[in-house]
Amino acid sequence: MAINTPLGDTLDGFLGNLLAGKSAITNWHSVDVGRCYSKVGADSGGYDWAAKLQGFEGVLPPEMFRRARKLVQRAPWATKLSVLLALDAYRDARMEPSTSITALRCAIDEIRYHDLDAAVVVGAVLDFPPAELHAMALMGAITFQSFNDDPQRASRPYDTEREGFVPAHGGGAIVIEKLEAAQKRGATIYAELLGVEAGSDANHLPQPSELGQAKAMTKFLRACGVAPEQIDYISAHATSTPLGDLTELRSIKRVFGDHAKKLEINAPKSLLGHTCWAAPTVETVAAVIQMRAGNAPIAHPVKMMMKNSFGFGGINSVGLIARYEGR
Repeated sequence: MAINTPLGDTLDGFLGNLLAGKSAITNWHSVDVGRCYSKVGADSGGYDWAAKLQGFEGVLPPEMFRRARKLVQRAPWATKLSVLLALDAYRDARMEPSTSITALRCAIDEIRYHDLDAAVVVGAVLDFPPAELHAMALMGAITFQSFNDDPQRASRPYDTEREGFVPAHGGGAIVIEKLEAAQKRGATIYAELLGVEAGSDANHLPQPSELGQAKAMTKFLRACGVAPEQIDYISAHATSTPLGDLTELRSIKRVFGDHAKKLEINAPKSLLGHTCWAAPTVETVAAVIQMRAGNAPIAHPVKMMMKNSFGFGGINSVGLIARYEGR
């Protein structure tokens, strides 16, 4: 796996900052928000990508490093960080240089049905132009009214003062691999991915659907042969929006019934902000390294975890991850 957020670009550093409760959220410095309502975000604009790139010399095969250096040096800023994430995941997995980069669900299908042993899934870094930030403020999606002068308090999922999500730089990468292939080459196995479900209920853009989210979770648990009572931890979508947080909690109660009271629910965006299209990957990396280290923010070891990601337009996706016990 690999990670790159303002809280760290190594797994150990990232984990340490999460467990310390450090916030990635500040006022924007690399984005000109002088004419924008919202002034807060998780800003990686000062990241030293050149030093990160140089660290791959002598680690990657020479021809791969030459091509990577040429690509990264010429690429736009967000693409630079995204390519470096893919290289970091490759290095972490100690893989042969013949992998595919695709979306998580497609990666699983490729491994299951198309004879691929492994795939690298990259949640690419998103750059935010000022016009986009202002547009999201105008539509009421991001925070801008109360916390411009106190940015670390801006992302507050489930809190009564929440007023919108906080845009954030960040990306993550995960290597998905057949268990037998990973065992054969002695790879570090962080967790077991049981499946991913993705669907759309064609809901109105900014308004999430409790029924749509509940349907995605129920269908997914049934497809995996997992009872709701087997889940002990949910890494929630929890964006810090007034309607979104409440809708997700209602959908969880609808699916899990009385067991919902026993679930531990974590809201990683409270520290990271919302990395948008990279959020499912970033937050999966965060949850997995905490689960593997035995330091998830709960009182007992996590055996099976659900990751929720709910997007505009009723695009609902759910992942299920189990602790790898070795076998």
